[in-house]
Amino acid sequence: MSNKNAFTLAEVLITLGIIGVVAALTLPSLIQNYQKQVWVNQLKKSYSTISQGFYKIMSDNSVDYIFDADIFEPQRLVCLRELNSSECSPEITQNILKYFKIEKVDITNSTAYLNGRSKDNLNYCWIYADGSMLGIDEFTEDSSSLDETAMRIYIDVNGLKKPNTYGRDVFYFEIDGHGIVRPEKGTDCGEVNKPVNLETSDGYSCAARIVENGWRMDY
Repeated sequence: MSNKNAFTLAEVLITLGIIGVVAALTLPSLIQNYQKQVWVNQLKKSYSTISQGFYKIMSDNSVDYIFDADIFEPQRLVCLRELNSSECSPEITQNILKYFKIEKVDITNSTAYLNGRSKDNLNYCWIYADGSMLGIDEFTEDSSSLDETAMRIYIDVNGLKKPNTYGRDVFYFEIDGHGIVRPEKGTDCGEVNKPVNLETSDGYSCAARIVENGWRMDY
């Protein structure tokens, strides 16, 4: 008659306890890293969609300077900010919509800086079919060079969903005179391969850090 070895109840409980401790220590980090990758993937998609929209505007209008395009005539600039404004005729609205697959406009979306401080709402945001949002922050029509910033925009990759925080799911971009969309440069999100000071950073330049870091959120 052969002897059969088996784990005792105490050994099983100890093993389960160790597994539980390891899971408790590693699971939050895994979830956080997963969420960061989700935000980055959404950012890549939004960045591509918006870049294609501005490229098509430049191409269809055969212009070198973005504000020479019909869509950026003075009356239309108001509509770009406030697409649901009574000043926007159906013709102007449709002209804008054909370049950006916008479903509706929401006039407010509360946000925060990366360091947790509150910020003014994002106003008159374009909401896309996937829930992402785009808002135009400012125009700078008096740019003396095509390489200079012509306008600034913000992108909320998951719209009204939390955390609504710059550097996490809200990112700042600029468009130059050529109509090229590029991440806002700055130092508030630190340099690639150097830690971000989460207590002082606003998060405005985090999109640039993510792109330069090979589309990776390492903070």
